[in-house]
Amino acid sequence: MLRKFMFATVLAVVGVALGGPWALSWLGLYGTKGYPAPPKTIATREQQLEVWRLARGTEEPRSLELNPYNYLPLAAEPGAEKSAILVAWWVASDFNLKHQRHPGMGWWHLSGAALTIWLSRNWSIEQLLSKAAETRLKSAA
Repeated sequence: MLRKFMFATVLAVVGVALGGPWALSWLGLYGTKGYPAPPKTIATREQQLEVWRLARGTEEPRSLELNPYNYLPLAAEPGAEKSAILVAWWVASDFNLKHQRHPGMGWWHLSGAALTIWLSRNWSIEQLLSKAAETRLKSAA
């Protein structure tokens, strides 16, 4: 009986460890009304590089496909990964301002992180930089 209980406990812990981040990501996406629309036009190369510089990018802009497991570790690391995450966060944050389903900072951060992951998996770096350029370059001017 004790072995069955131990086995069930280990299985439950592994299930939560593996499925928990994906469940939180899904919950975060539920916290917004829809998904951002891709930019209608792609920004010029100069505009894209300006947004990349605003995101403290020093290397060539590059895509980064996030998932619920690598989001936090990569966000803590300096370099191109952090710049790509920051650009995706800007797009997610701008969308979240107008489309947040639930009030509160907990929902804000969870939805923002989930949208950032979703954007990194569904948009190219050019689309992210172009969408960010629509708001970031106007506010920086």
